[in-house]
Amino acid sequence: MNLSDDLSSSHSKEHLRRLSKVKIKEPLLVERFISYDLYQKAESLLAYFPLAYEVDITLLLHKAMDDKKQLYLPKVMNQSMMTFFEVRNLTEDLSIGAYGMLEPLSSLPVWHPSQKPTIMLAPALATTISGYRLGHGGGFYDRFLASVATDTLDTIAVVDKTFSQCVFPTEVHDIPLHYILTQQQLIQSIL
Repeated sequence: MNLSDDLSSSHSKEHLRRLSKVKIKEPLLVERFISYDLYQKAESLLAYFPLAYEVDITLLLHKAMDDKKQLYLPKVMNQSMMTFFEVRNLTEDLSIGAYGMLEPLSSLPVWHPSQKPTIMLAPALATTISGYRLGHGGGFYDRFLASVATDTLDTIAVVDKTFSQCVFPTEVHDIPLHYILTQQQLIQSIL
């Protein structure tokens, strides 16, 4: 099956999710990303602690802290909502949370949309050229983005280059991200 073929069913979305579950360590992605103005001008970064099969941005998390940027990671608060908490230490400020993911402690400061300039990195198993991302199917990022004005932050889907220009069905509640970050480049979404 060609990855750019029309994936018009939920079965095909599941197929894409299975295909993309490979650990991806990408120090070059980090090196390139930190050279972009988008990163350099940002004072705070909403990011994620990668699961075993997501693009590994752990080096970027450390670099952001070294660069004195405020780093926020998501915590699942209930079955439909996540909140970003400030992390200052990737060892002491994290614990195993929902779905077996490393999440920040609830006692840490919460990110507020008035904090600018902010960029958000969201993990993606696949993306469309329009910036729609295929995640794990829980809708947490879409609900989070619907709760904040997306003009207050630059949103970036982090995806393996193999899955960066797929075609799959989107739903009314799906929110496209502004950029797509792969191992090779930062692509502005065609909205």
